[in-house]
Amino acid sequence: MKREKSPPPPLCSSAPLHAALAFAIPFLAYLLTLPPGLTWAYQGADGGDLITAACTLGIPHPPGYPTYTLLGWLFCQLPAGSIAWRFNLLSAAATAGAAGLLFAVAFRLTRSRTASLVAAWSFAAAPLVWSQAIITEVYALNLFFVALLLWLACRAGEGRRYVAALGLASGLAMGTHLTTLFLLPTLGAIVNCQLSIINYQLSIVNYQLSISNLQPLTPNSRLRLLPTFLSLGFSFLVGLLVFGYLPLRAGRGAVTWGEPETWRGFWALVTGQIYRPNLFAIPPEAIAPRLLALAGYLSGMGVVGLALAGLGLRWVWRRRRGILAGGTLSAAAYALYALGYKTADSFVYLLPLFALLGVCAGAGLADLLASLPAPRWRRGIAGGVLALLLTMGAAQGARLSLRGDRTAESFWQGVLSQAPPRAILLTTRDRHTFALWYAHFVLRERPDVAIIDVRLAGYPWGRADIRRADPALTDVESLPEIFARRGDYPRPLCAVLEAETERVWQLDCLTSSDD
Repeated sequence: MKREKSPPPPLCSSAPLHAALAFAIPFLAYLLTLPPGLTWAYQGADGGDLITAACTLGIPHPPGYPTYTLLGWLFCQLPAGSIAWRFNLLSAAATAGAAGLLFAVAFRLTRSRTASLVAAWSFAAAPLVWSQAIITEVYALNLFFVALLLWLACRAGEGRRYVAALGLASGLAMGTHLTTLFLLPTLGAIVNCQLSIINYQLSIVNYQLSISNLQPLTPNSRLRLLPTFLSLGFSFLVGLLVFGYLPLRAGRGAVTWGEPETWRGFWALVTGQIYRPNLFAIPPEAIAPRLLALAGYLSGMGVVGLALAGLGLRWVWRRRRGILAGGTLSAAAYALYALGYKTADSFVYLLPLFALLGVCAGAGLADLLASLPAPRWRRGIAGGVLALLLTMGAAQGARLSLRGDRTAESFWQGVLSQAPPRAILLTTRDRHTFALWYAHFVLRERPDVAIIDVRLAGYPWGRADIRRADPALTDVESLPEIFARRGDYPRPLCAVLEAETERVWQLDCLTSSDD
């Protein structure tokens, strides 16, 4: 009689040291490559906006990112490093935490510590993942939630508390990035698989009870599904309550994008209405080059990592085709979104694919090792793969390090040092505006100046933010036109020049008649 395999034991009783290494090695590597302050590298221009909103409990650009903002406020209070460095630290901790959780997911699938380390480290060492792990952006925290959701889904069969936690975490994850929705096919397939296993085991127990003339445990296994999914749905709605932060803090922080205090404004903010023209807006002739670029980012896992991921996909195909189907749907959704979104940084939407590929790489290595006849071969290949990953990680760290990057810091320091007293700084680029917001509102540099993004001043909520910061500015709409015709104004009007030479930024100022 064929012996049934027992379910994998909980992580805490199996491999605590390896789990700690799965987190600690990437975290240390990220710490050694963090920039010392605000950075624009790796498409990190939004960092100043996110920090300003989090530290002042305001509302950043759509969709508002309430989960990130609230957690960012906690990191803003840390008594270590510059404030911008603390947010870079948040990204590092979140990405390393994702690696640790992916170790747990892979271990539940394979029971192999080595294979699970490969899953975690192949994910953490991917260049695209590393680039987001050391800058201030929302994607690192979203990766943590992606890994957490995968882990909770794998434990859904162990009790309703894990199902409730899965729903709650799903709602909170939406507050880090709305593309979390794309992960639902994968999560649904995993949960369905877990419940199918439980029902199968229950049917065996009931059969054994019935032949012993004892009462079955449950007369109908379908009855288990209704409370399970009710618990999942209710806890998901509870997690979504984090979006209640947006109307509660509208107009109270240094920056408020949109008008979330009204239902119409709330929906426009949360759905990113201002960015909808970017959806699937790339021209047909740009599709092929972008496909090649996206493929290049995915190839960052290396030949060995991708080969192991391919073996892992075959492993999943043989054992859990439903999960493979769900994962394929999720991967396709992320890839299509990254392909069609018309921005320079759309490649970041591929990041969750590295979490899925990392787990597949771990499963592939476990399957490969299981097929080898001699223990010394297994030890040799496992050690070789781990050594290769560590070597690749060291090379990536040397190439991606931002320890000496001070470009954004030099920008705001240079501009604010040149600005005349009571100057009004007119900006037209995100990175300029957000860096100056960070210096002005968070670091309290140059409280006498006003910062006006000409584009945001075209919105009623943008003008309201400006007037809250400087009530004397009642004619915001006319300032760009006054500057363009070199007219007179009671305060100095200064435009931040687009050109930058040797990291020295210049201001073009109209000196007021009063000054």
